[in-house]
Amino acid sequence: CSNIWIGGYDIQNQLHLAGQLYPYIPENQVNASRDFTFGPVSNDTTMWYNLLYDHVWKVNKSEIDYHIAHYNDANYTIPLSISQWPAHGRMDQGEMWILAPFVDVDNNNMYNPENGDYPKIRGDQAVFFMLNDQRLLHGSGGQKLGVQVNGMAYSYNAPNDTFLNNTVFMHFDIYNRSTYNYHNLFIGTFADFEIGYADDDYVGCDTIRNMCY
Repeated sequence: CSNIWIGGYDIQNQLHLAGQLYPYIPENQVNASRDFTFGPVSNDTTMWYNLLYDHVWKVNKSEIDYHIAHYNDANYTIPLSISQWPAHGRMDQGEMWILAPFVDVDNNNMYNPENGDYPKIRGDQAVFFMLNDQRLLHGSGGQKLGVQVNGMAYSYNAPNDTFLNNTVFMHFDIYNRSTYNYHNLFIGTFADFEIGYADDDYVGCDTIRNMCY
């Protein structure tokens, strides 16, 4: 279980905080602390929002490389991982125009994979997801920030490098979609690794390498 934590003060020095712990698990009687939910900051409160954004999007670099080389071929079929990349939000619902990053080959500010555009990812395999703290009453008790977090988990196919081959990287882009300007803002990570069971967790960090283990 892991999540990003964000906290800061508005111009009136009121604290805004998204500090999610565990999700609500009734059978285990774990207390709810849901500050984040899936998707971008939006005005849409309908089920259509859930159908659009209750997803993660996975794509491989090999698919992108093949797409770059063959998108213009007569019999080429664009894979769903590329054609369904969530590049754009619905501006009429207050969403950001650019959601998932992409390479705009034809330079028209539109995601057109049929014209050669493709997802902009890190690593050899990436999983893109979106979170926001706007939609839910915060289980932590903190005031909402109105932030959108675009996350990408990625890894490398590096069989000759044991460490790199067994490392998952996380990248976050954080957008302030509120009307507040925050100061003294801090960002951290909550993590409960649970490798094995709850009574044998040992965690450390290497500040020089910006790494936890």
